[in-house]
Amino acid sequence: MKTYLTKAELKLMEVIWEKGQIPSNKLVKECLERFNWKKSTTYTNLKKLVDKKMVCNSEAVITVLKSVSYTHLTLP
Repeated sequence: MKTYLTKAELKLMEVIWEKGQIPSNKLVKECLERFNWKKSTTYTNLKKLVDKKMVCNSEAVITVLKSVSYTHLTLP
């Protein structure tokens, strides 16, 4: 089954794919620096990625569950 991501979810996944595993607080800082996202924006999109089973958030560490080859960007 294909997993479709919004543009914001894809931006967040690109950071996570680049980093591999990343503590959620460092992910928030990275998104603030790259995208000027507030903490709530990062966590909202992160929750969506967890719900889509793209990543796992265990003990505040984000781990990739699906590689880029399984992902498709939705078009507006």
